[in-house]
Amino acid sequence: MLEPIHLSLLNVLTVANCPRLELPVSLQAMHQLITLIIYNNCTVARWDDDAALTTCSHPSIRNLYLIRSSWTRVNSTLPRGLMTGSVPTTLSELCVVDSDEFVPPSDFAVQWKQPLCRLVCKPLLWSTVPLQLHSARSGA
Repeated sequence: MLEPIHLSLLNVLTVANCPRLELPVSLQAMHQLITLIIYNNCTVARWDDDAALTTCSHPSIRNLYLIRSSWTRVNSTLPRGLMTGSVPTTLSELCVVDSDEFVPPSDFAVQWKQPLCRLVCKPLLWSTVPLQLHSARSGA
């Protein structure tokens, strides 16, 4: 499906209305990706390490939007491809809106070493800010 596109030049990728989304290894070739949007009734069935967002493969990414989407949970509240320990330091905006509830895992500060400039979670079911976010913010 993505063959006619020059993946290395792609800046924005929007995936919408995909009931069983499997993020491909070719995501690693999107070196100029700035914004990734998974939107509108997408269910992320697979987003493994081989398609992870990493500093090496995505040095320019800034924004990740998970809007009206869900994902398979395996020991994490985020898809595996977002919890590799090498999340790009440029990724400064995470929006989880009308999607699976975002509760940062206990090792969030280890996995996401960079500070988030903008975190949007809606609806927000927390009564207090999770301690994992305090640690991530302080760089601990």
